[in-house]
Amino acid sequence: MNELRLGNQLQKLREEKKISEEEVAKQVGVSVQHIHKWENNQSYPDIQHLLKLGDIYETTIDEFIKNDIALQNRINICEEEKKTTMKCFTQVFILE
Repeated sequence: MNELRLGNQLQKLREEKKISEEEVAKQVGVSVQHIHKWENNQSYPDIQHLLKLGDIYETTIDEFIKNDIALQNRINICEEEKKTTMKCFTQVFILE
């Protein structure tokens, strides 16, 4: 499967459904600017918005993530930072 950035996926799915950015924004409960930024890979929707988008486009968060290597890498970096932060916190706690 070809990699598509999340924004490209969102735009493609919206166009396939033949609905406007305005309609998606209304259904998700955000501004049109949010939809525009998401579709242009300028920002990512949060998990609650991804769930709503999945409902609108009849897909899953899993599919969104599987198709976007950059998003996968971002998630991995966040997970690594959490592990490091927790490890550092644990070490500090034990040393005191």
